[in-house]
Amino acid sequence: MARTINLEFALLSAGSECEADLLPFLHGTLGNTGEQIRDHKIACSIINLHGTEDAVFDQSCLDLLKRFTDDVSMANRNDVLAEHGWIDGPGDRPGQQAVQQNRSLAGLLVARYGTGDPALDQRDWELLKEWMDKGMPVGEHVQR
Repeated sequence: MARTINLEFALLSAGSECEADLLPFLHGTLGNTGEQIRDHKIACSIINLHGTEDAVFDQSCLDLLKRFTDDVSMANRNDVLAEHGWIDGPGDRPGQQAVQQNRSLAGLLVARYGTGDPALDQRDWELLKEWMDKGMPVGEHVQR
């Protein structure tokens, strides 16, 4: 669980101008989370490490992502964010409320969908949807 929380903290600064000042990055098995996002590897880590001690998300985070992947759209994104009270204000960076209020990496991934600064691209969302539609099996290995 601690690894999941550290990953959530690390993602806040992914692509940020003040990466080093915001929150510490997790280094180790998963490497730098911001780097994984920029290199389009975070979706693969979510899938490939599911069910291991290095899992990126617990079940509640996976449920949030599943809710979004069931209907990957701006309307659903806005609904998910509103349900959690994660609507960003004018001048906020997309996902800021998800991170500040709940330290939610999953919320940040959803909040950045459809923005000029997406955390996941369309192929990442497709990989997650395909995996989730299969019931999120442990032992999957995907790569981009």
